[in-house]
Amino acid sequence: MNWTEEQVRSFSPDDASTKAGKGLAKEKSWVSFGIAENQALWGECQGSGKNPYRTQIDLANIAFKCTCPSRKFPCKHGLGLMFLYANQPESVPVAELPNWVEEWIGKRQGNAQKSQEKASKPVDEKAKNKRADQRLEKVNQGIEELRLWISDLIRSGIMSAPEKNISFWENFAKKMIDAQAKGLATRVQKLGKIAFYKDGWQSELLDQLSEMYLLTESFKNISTLPENLQTDIKNQIGWTQDQNELKETQGIRDIWAVLAKENEVEDNLLIEKYWFYGANTKQFALFLQFTLKNPYVAASKNLAIPIGASLDAEIVYFPSSVLQRVIIKTQYDSIPAVLQTEGFKNWEQTQDFYAEVLAQNPFSESVPMIVENIKPFFEKEKWFLQDVDKQAVKLTENMPNYWKMLAISGGEFLTIFVVRKKQEILPLGFWKQGKYVIL
Repeated sequence: MNWTEEQVRSFSPDDASTKAGKGLAKEKSWVSFGIAENQALWGECQGSGKNPYRTQIDLANIAFKCTCPSRKFPCKHGLGLMFLYANQPESVPVAELPNWVEEWIGKRQGNAQKSQEKASKPVDEKAKNKRADQRLEKVNQGIEELRLWISDLIRSGIMSAPEKNISFWENFAKKMIDAQAKGLATRVQKLGKIAFYKDGWQSELLDQLSEMYLLTESFKNISTLPENLQTDIKNQIGWTQDQNELKETQGIRDIWAVLAKENEVEDNLLIEKYWFYGANTKQFALFLQFTLKNPYVAASKNLAIPIGASLDAEIVYFPSSVLQRVIIKTQYDSIPAVLQTEGFKNWEQTQDFYAEVLAQNPFSESVPMIVENIKPFFEKEKWFLQDVDKQAVKLTENMPNYWKMLAISGGEFLTIFVVRKKQEILPLGFWKQGKYVIL
C-alpha cells in the first residue's frame, strides 16, 4: 500500500508535529525499522535517552503507539515513520513482527473482543424504562418553557436581540441542559453567536427560531409521525443512540472512501466529522469522533482516519429517515486510494435531490453531494462554482483553500465533493485527472 504525504499530514495534531515528523523521515534517523504488510509498520528511533524509542503503527486499523514521552498523538516519531514509508516505501524492509509489536497488535485485538463481550451483557429493562420516563417528563417541561421563551422573544421584537448580553442566551441554554435537552441547548447557544453586526441577521435569527419552534411542535405530535422521523426529532432534541446496541446489528461492508474531515468546536469538545462514500453501495456516511479541546488529552482513544484514502470496513447506520451518521463496526484494512466516481450532472439536479432530503427530514443540517463538470471562479470578492449549463452557486465565505482549487483546475472542469448546509455550499475535495485532492 502506498501512502501520500498529504494523507500522512492529515493525521498530524499540528504544524509543528508535521515539521518535526518530516525531519525524521530519513533512514539514518532510525536504528531499525520494518513492515509486515497489511499488519504493522514499526521502527526504533534513537532519542536523548539510553534506549531508542519504539514506534509502532497498526496499518489495518490505523493506530499509533510510541514509547517517547510526548503527549501529542500521533507523536513526531509516528509521523516520521509514516512520512518515510510514504516517500521511500522501497527502503522499508518487509519482515516478521518483532515480539513487542506482535504483543501490541494482539492486545488491541483482545481489547476489541472484551468490548464486544461487555456489550452483550444483559440490561435491567425495568430500571432503563424508569429512567426513560423521568427524562421524558423533564424534556416535556423544558420544551414548554422553550416555546414560551420563543414567543416572548418574538413578542418583544427581534430588533432588541443585538442588545442582549451573551448571558441572556447562555442562561437559557443551561435551562435546556437541566431539562436533558442538549440539542435544544446547542441551538439556543447558536442564537447568541449570530453576527448581529452584519446585514441580514434578522433573517438568520428568524430562520433559527422558526426551526426551533417547528421542532417543538413536531415533538408535541411525535406519535403521529413515521418511526424514523421520530428518531430524527429525538436526536435533534438531545437523545442519543446506544452504540453498543448498534454494533449488535448487521452492518454494510464496503470500500469506504474518506473524502473529507470537518472540525467543529462545541463547548469543550472538538468534533471531527469524517465523510465516507461507498465504492459499491454509492452511499454517503458520516462518522463522528469527539475529543476534548486539548488535542493531547484522550486523543489516543480515537481512530486515526486517513483522509484521501479508503477503508475496507463494515459500518452501521444510525436509524434515521435519511441515513447518514454511522459507527465503524469492524475495520479490515486501510487502502491509500480514492477512486473517482460519478455524480450529479448539474446544479439543478442537486437542487431536486436536496428538496427530496428535506421532504424526508426537514432538520437535515448537512447534505453531501458529488457534482461533475464544475469550474471554480472568483468575482467581486466572492467565490462561485459554475456547472456545464453555466449555472453558478456561491460558496461559503472565507475558505483559503479555494485558491488551491482554482490553481489546480487550470480552467478545466472538475468533479467536486461538496456539502450543502442550508443555503451554503462548501467544497471539501475534488478529482483532477482521476486523482483525488483534499481541500
